[in-house]
Amino acid sequence: RLRREPVAAALAFGAMGRALDAQDGATVTESARKSAGKAEARNVLVVDIGAGTTDVSVLEVRDGIVEVLATAADGRLGGDDVDDALEAWLALRLQDAHPELARVLRSDPAARFATRRALEAAKVALSVRKQAVLALPLAVDGCAPSLERPALELTLTRVELDAAVEDVLARLKRPIYEAALNSRLTLQGERDGPGADARDGKRAKGARTGGGKKAPGGARSEPAPGDLARASDGLLEKSRALPSGRPLHALVMVGGVTHMLGVRRLAANLAGVEVRRTVDPMEAVARGAALQAAVTEGL
Repeated sequence: RLRREPVAAALAFGAMGRALDAQDGATVTESARKSAGKAEARNVLVVDIGAGTTDVSVLEVRDGIVEVLATAADGRLGGDDVDDALEAWLALRLQDAHPELARVLRSDPAARFATRRALEAAKVALSVRKQAVLALPLAVDGCAPSLERPALELTLTRVELDAAVEDVLARLKRPIYEAALNSRLTLQGERDGPGADARDGKRAKGARTGGGKKAPGGARSEPAPGDLARASDGLLEKSRALPSGRPLHALVMVGGVTHMLGVRRLAANLAGVEVRRTVDPMEAVARGAALQAAVTEGL
């Protein structure tokens, strides 16, 4: 049996309740079947951030059957973009204080590779700590790059990390908004979060002067779906105009970069639902597939 990746991830995190063998057109287990008539639909938002791409899916689980309501993606957004942003931040920091090291970083491929490894290690450490030591194994005076013999050690804080990758993470909003719009999913966090009234005023003003289709007589009407797909603010404005939208019951994030607090916080602030963290996001899809296999075999 084939399992879609977002469905497998939702299974791994227990986001589907007791319908662990739920699948497109599949029946549920006996225990879930007894309560299927009473259960309401559960809506799950799955954000899968890979090395180079990001995929967002909205799933509905009803009576033990899973339906993918909408998907959205950014084919040029992933963990590698976070690493690139960190490398650019480091280059700027070194340019003034350590210009020789900055030159080596630009010109020596081996030094650049080793430095990205050091940045990755610091990024991982900041998932659980507020600051980390960035050991830079840059080649200077003929010394080969080495993690055991760093040429320079810098302190990197979580605040600096978030600032360095802020522009990259902001791009995560677009596929989330697009999936929410296409599935009529309510992003309660954006509706009720801090500063919502101020955001409403700014976006309402922008909406009056922005794009979209023209109604007869030249008046502006609601933005066209294509326009919304190209503008995060427009997508959010449209999603706010759906008071009867579907409620969100669970938020699942997949991929190593979702260990970053800034990534989880951004998604949770949009959704109004805390990110489920009961499973390692690097293992979620595999664990979900294993759960499906176990149920299928009656284990």
